[in-house]
Amino acid sequence: MTETERYLYSYNYAIKEKTRLIKALEALRVQYTNYEAQYPCGLTALRNRATREVKRPTEQAAIYLVDHLSADIQKLNDSIRNETLKLSAIENLVDSAGLNGREREYVRLKYYEGKSREYIAMQWCKSVETVSLTRRSALEKIERKRLIIVK
Repeated sequence: MTETERYLYSYNYAIKEKTRLIKALEALRVQYTNYEAQYPCGLTALRNRATREVKRPTEQAAIYLVDHLSADIQKLNDSIRNETLKLSAIENLVDSAGLNGREREYVRLKYYEGKSREYIAMQWCKSVETVSLTRRSALEKIERKRLIIVK
């Protein structure tokens, strides 16, 4: 497997990771909203760090929870942003590589959707060897473009 193929395979991983992160973010937001519903008066003041006056242990616990949940939400948002940037970089590389329609379709099926060469050959009504030739030409074009970008 070439370095270019590993890079393209990371697209599928990034999609799955982004989906996982979005689900985790949604769960965390629900948790935050549920906690907020329990303490409607106090959370507004607790969110504003400048006006915090801690008097009771329950207030300290609420401040800790609000800070912790807010930090976790921010980390997940940052991770989602990073995965989105990875996806965009791969898509831009493939878009700018000058692939023909068949090569572009191969990249989509193989690396974005994770299909096998046999599956692609069956879908295209072509031999696996023909699909392998398409693979080779697509990877060569992407590799050339990738080397130009790196330099």
